Amino acid sequence: VSRGKKILIQKITHVLNLMLHVNQSQRLIKHVIRSYARLSENSRVKSILKESLPPFFSDPSCIKNLDEIAKKWLEN
Repeated sequence: VSRGKKILIQKITHVLNLMLHVNQSQRLIKHVIRSYARLSENSRVKSILKESLPPFFSDPSCIKNLDEIAKKWLEN
């Protein structure tokens, strides 16, 4: 992935992280998870995303409140 694309991906993930920080509604969380899932379909992008996942995704107390579809997306 070129430097420009890496910067763009980092900016996108920064905005998604800010959205989660401001509003943690189930609907928004599902959209953010789905956005990460779609971005990670590209293996080169996936390696960059692993560096910038929001802390929310590693918090078991937040994950347990997700519905099954969101959990499935998050597992991928």
